[in-house]
Amino acid sequence: MAQKAIAVILNNPPVSSTLCLQGLQAAVGLASGFDEHKISIVLAGDGTWLALKTLDRSGLEKYLSSLKAHEVPIYADRKKIQDLGLSGDNIADDVTILESDQIQKTLQQMDLVLTL
Repeated sequence: MAQKAIAVILNNPPVSSTLCLQGLQAAVGLASGFDEHKISIVLAGDGTWLALKTLDRSGLEKYLSSLKAHEVPIYADRKKIQDLGLSGDNIADDVTILESDQIQKTLQQMDLVLTL
């Protein structure tokens, strides 16, 4: 199989659902597999809470570290960040804030989009 551009959209909260963890696990597998797909993580809905700098990420850290090693970007929507009452000061260093139209453009360029 040829290398593909794949987005993993995390829609569920990082603390009260296993879907966020499973999405990160899937992203690591796709990024580190034989074909080394080009992966992007998009935080949406309650998954946006993963962007919070003060969130206890201890259960997710090995996956986040692996994604960082594979240079997998993590994106969050500026409007959703603002809707949650957060600002740039509250956002983890490994999360890039994009405008909604930038996220849509990124998703349109993907070969595959997985939503969890």
